[in-house]
Amino acid sequence: QVLKLRGAARVVQRYVERPLLIHHRKFDIRLYALTLGWEQPGTVWLYSRMLLKLCSEPYCLSRLNERYRHLTNCSVQREREHRPEEEVAAGSLVWTSDRFIAHLDECGHGSTVWEQHVFPSLCAVAKAALSAGQQSQDVNCSPPRRSSFEIVGLDVILDEALRPWLLEVNESPNLRDFGGEVLEPMLDELVGMVSAVARGEEPTATASPAPASKGWICI
Repeated sequence: QVLKLRGAARVVQRYVERPLLIHHRKFDIRLYALTLGWEQPGTVWLYSRMLLKLCSEPYCLSRLNERYRHLTNCSVQREREHRPEEEVAAGSLVWTSDRFIAHLDECGHGSTVWEQHVFPSLCAVAKAALSAGQQSQDVNCSPPRRSSFEIVGLDVILDEALRPWLLEVNESPNLRDFGGEVLEPMLDELVGMVSAVARGEEPTATASPAPASKGWICI
């Protein structure tokens, strides 16, 4: 009946039943994307290093009511008082993309699958999501916001075929409680880029999506 309502806004969702797992655990990838002023539609920056957030219990599709198996949010996983010994084998519940790249190679996906397949697909997701946000700003804001910047956190899950699925976009991502190894250099570079824009200069960053750059890239 909802689908028959003319003019009704709808969101179509599907649960990813066969996600890629790390040590039998579900995870998502946190991407950090940046817009430096909304007056340049389609201009999106992405930080090439990313964070992975893992569940603390093995994934099980038949136990959907058990949140520690399915919800990768760090705030949810922190609520768990007792951690099993298996978690030690998986290491920390927060990985860097560098560690994940090595893990993919160890699991037989190859040493180049991140650079040739996964990373470009994540760039495409980030660009599409941020471009949609920019179009929304163009429609709803008069005049558009200028000389401004915004950083967002995108959570993406990979399925067994390494295809990315966007979970959500966080307008005010947590930049403090986890992932300092990635966040500290990211924020240092961010300050330099924003300062350059404020001075009327072009931000200094890599001009093409090359994950080896280890910094902000224009996608």
